[in-house]
Amino acid sequence: MDSCRKNPAVRRFVRRCLTGAAAYVLCVLVACMGYLHLPPTLPLAVLLAILPGVPIAALVAVCALYLKEEKDDFVRSVMVQTMLWSFGGTLVITSVWGFLEKFTHTPHLDPIMIYPMTCGLYVLVSPLVMRRYR
Repeated sequence: MDSCRKNPAVRRFVRRCLTGAAAYVLCVLVACMGYLHLPPTLPLAVLLAILPGVPIAALVAVCALYLKEEKDDFVRSVMVQTMLWSFGGTLVITSVWGFLEKFTHTPHLDPIMIYPMTCGLYVLVSPLVMRRYR
């Protein structure tokens, strides 16, 4: 764990992720408050809907930049495996949920929950992937 704190690529990645996460929360708050308190014209509604997607795109770029900057192939491999498991888990969950909605009376899964679900799965899967190599 100490080697992660000394790794400049990891420090930059964590700083960028925290900045991106804060920007995402801010954009979600601005979009929701704007939608509730401003007249919902079509251009404004479209702009408010796009707003939270900007930091999500930035966070994807942060991951790609980290993979480029990280010198350790093992660390890169672990991150890619963790991302694949979290993306795959999200695909499976949302696909099954969609069929459950179609075939049963399962409540609707709002698509705005997909990004937080992917992040949550990343956090859950990361220690499991790392455990394989201990």
